[in-house]
Amino acid sequence: MLDSDGHPDSLSKGHSGYVLAGDVRLDERAALQHELRVATLSNAEQDESNPAKANAALTVGAIERWGEEAPLKLLGDFALAGWNPQSRELMLVRDPLGIRPIVYAWQPGKFLAFASFPIGVHASGMVPRELDTTALIHAFFMQRQPGETYSAGVKELIPGHTLRVRWSGSDSVIRLRRYWRPELGKYRHKSPAEAAAELRQLIISAVESRVESTEKGSVAAHLSGGLDSSALAVIASRKLVSEGRKLLGYSFLMEPQEGVLHDDESPYVEAVLAQEPQIDWMPIWPPDPIGYLYQHTDIDWGLSLWDRDPENRVCADASAKGANLILSGWGGDEGATFNGRGALGDAFLRGRWGYCLREIEAAKHLRGFSRRSTLRSEIFGQVTPLWLTRMLGLRGDIRELAASCMAMLAKDSVSAAQDLPWTWTEITPNVRQNQLNLLRSHHLAVRATNWASIGARYGQAFTFPLLDRRVVEFVLSLPAEWHMREARKRRVFRDAMENILPEKIRWRFDKMSPFPTAVGTLLKESPAILKSANQLAKVPLVLKIFNIEAACAAIVSARKSGEEDSSLFLSATRALDMARYIEEHFAK
Repeated sequence: MLDSDGHPDSLSKGHSGYVLAGDVRLDERAALQHELRVATLSNAEQDESNPAKANAALTVGAIERWGEEAPLKLLGDFALAGWNPQSRELMLVRDPLGIRPIVYAWQPGKFLAFASFPIGVHASGMVPRELDTTALIHAFFMQRQPGETYSAGVKELIPGHTLRVRWSGSDSVIRLRRYWRPELGKYRHKSPAEAAAELRQLIISAVESRVESTEKGSVAAHLSGGLDSSALAVIASRKLVSEGRKLLGYSFLMEPQEGVLHDDESPYVEAVLAQEPQIDWMPIWPPDPIGYLYQHTDIDWGLSLWDRDPENRVCADASAKGANLILSGWGGDEGATFNGRGALGDAFLRGRWGYCLREIEAAKHLRGFSRRSTLRSEIFGQVTPLWLTRMLGLRGDIRELAASCMAMLAKDSVSAAQDLPWTWTEITPNVRQNQLNLLRSHHLAVRATNWASIGARYGQAFTFPLLDRRVVEFVLSLPAEWHMREARKRRVFRDAMENILPEKIRWRFDKMSPFPTAVGTLLKESPAILKSANQLAKVPLVLKIFNIEAACAAIVSARKSGEEDSSLFLSATRALDMARYIEEHFAK
C-alpha cells in the first residue's frame, strides 16, 4: 500500500490483533481520540514527525469499535486494508470521494490481492498483466467507469465503498457495500450571509487541517488564478507564515515574449502574489509538445513520465524544496464553488418568476447579456424537453461530441463505445439534482487517482480541501437560488471569500486556458506526429483498437484548414497518445 505521508512503517496492529495497512490522512484526530476514549497513544503514535503512526492507530481503534461503520467516523483521505484474524475477514475501504486509491484482484476460493495501484497487484505474480481494451476505450471517450482499470482482472475500489471477504475453510464470500454517497441536506440557515460565514469557516478548517497534517516544512499548491486555487493558496499561505513556514505556489502560464500578449491567467496570478508576497512562486511554462511523442508513460494509467511535463515539474520542485503535500482546487466546481447550474430554469418551474426577472435584468446590466439570450440559454434551454431543445438547437447532444472519437476507433472496437452509458451530465432545471449528478460522477475519482499516481513518484500527496466531506455535505444543504444572485454564479463562495481573495478574482466571470497556444503549437508539429503514427500502424494490437489511418487523415485535414480546435484533430492526437501507451506496455 502507498503511504502518502512518506512513512513505510504504517502497518498497525490493534488490541484485538486486527492488522491494518493504510494510506491515511485524518482530520480532527483529537475529536476521534476522545470519541474512542483513548486516554493516550503510545510515544511512537504521538510522535509529530510520524503522523502516519497516529493516523493508523486511531483508524484501527475505530474499526475495532465500529466495524464496517467506522469509515463514517473518519474525516480525511484514506484507503485501507484491514485483516481480522479472529473472524478471518479482510476489509478494504476507500474514502467517500476517492482521493486515495486502492485496487484489488479477486479469484474466488484462491486469493484477494490488493494494492494502491495495479502495478502493485501484478508485482505479486498472481495476476498476469493484460490490457482491458474496453476500459481503455471508455477512457478514450473520457468515460472511464467506476471500478475500471486498464489491467484485465484488476478493479478499482469505488469511492465511498467497503469490500469484505470472509474465509471459511476453502470457501470465501465477498461483499461490496456503499457506506456513503452525497445526499441533499436540510436547509438550516436564515440568510445567504449566514451560509457564507459558515462556508468560510469550513473551508479555512479544511485547508488548515491539511497543512497541520504535514511535517515541519513547506507545503505546495496549484495557483491558477481562478477562484478555487487562489482561495486555497491564500488561506494556506497565511497559516504557514504564522508557523514560520512557507507556501510553494505553482502556476501554469505562457512564457513571456517581448511584444506578445498572451491571453492566459497571468493578471490574476499577479493579483494573488501582490496581496500575498510571502508565497514562494514558480511559473511552469508549457513544454515543447513534440516531446510527448518520445516520452515514456506510467504503466497503470498512461500518465507522462517526461520530466518536462508540467505536473511532474511541480512535484519534482516541491520535493526538492522539502514539501510533501500539494493543495489543489480540483473538485470546487462540484462542491464549494458550485455554480448553480439550472438555477433560472429551476426557479421558473417553481413559480419563482420574480427571482427570474431580477436575474435577467442583472445579467443585462452587469454582463451585457440581452434578455432574449438569457431567456434562451438559462430558462427555455433548460425547461424545454431534451428532444425538442436538440431539434431547435437550444442545446447540443453530447453524443454528437463523441462522434469524432468514434471515428478514431477500429471496427472491432466500436461496440465497446456503443455500450457506454453516456454519463456526461445534462443540465436539468433542478439545481440540487444537477449538483448531485456532478458529485456522483466518476470523473472526480479518476482525476484524484491520476494525481495520486503522479505524486507517488516524487513522495507527494495531492489533497483537495474543496472536496472535504464536511464542505460537500454543507453545500448540499443550500437552497438552489443562493448559488446564483445578482447574475453572479458561485455567489455563496464569493461572499465567503471576502478579504481572502483579491477583489479582481473574487468577482471575475471568465476563466482562461493555462496554455492557450498549446494546440496550435501541436498542429505545427503535424509532420512529426504523422511520422510517429506510421510507426504505430505497424503494431497489431494498436490496429485492433484504433483506426490510425483515420487519425492521420484528421491531422492532415486540420493542418490544411488551420482548424486547431477541430474535434477530429483533438480526438486524433488523443488516439495516438493511447496508441503509444499500448505500444510501450502491451505490444510485446
